[in-house]
Amino acid sequence: TVIRQSPEPGTELKKGDMVKVILSKGKEEIPPKTVKVPVFIPYEPLVEGTPQVVRIYIDDMTRSMTTPNDTFTITGPEEGVLEFLIPYGEKAGYKITRDDVVIEEEPVDYPEE
Repeated sequence: TVIRQSPEPGTELKKGDMVKVILSKGKEEIPPKTVKVPVFIPYEPLVEGTPQVVRIYIDDMTRSMTTPNDTFTITGPEEGVLEFLIPYGEKAGYKITRDDVVIEEEPVDYPEE
């Protein structure tokens, strides 16, 4: 976009006259933000004491849900914090499975503050 020009628009020019223009670089890019989400993973085995396999999938600016971001076993309830890098105007998301059953799946919005 032209911000300013010299001579002014509509001025008659001859071939070879110089025209100076100042152009906009466009919209200022808004940086991505890091968002932290606390999660709770309940332990609910069929037989008490049996380990359960937990997989956490994350979809954000640098990761996709095609492969687990983390895989571990639990023998009791677990708490943690998931961290997302979210581009402006977009969303991230996560999915938690326990023994291959989805127990939580949520979107994560870019913070508007």
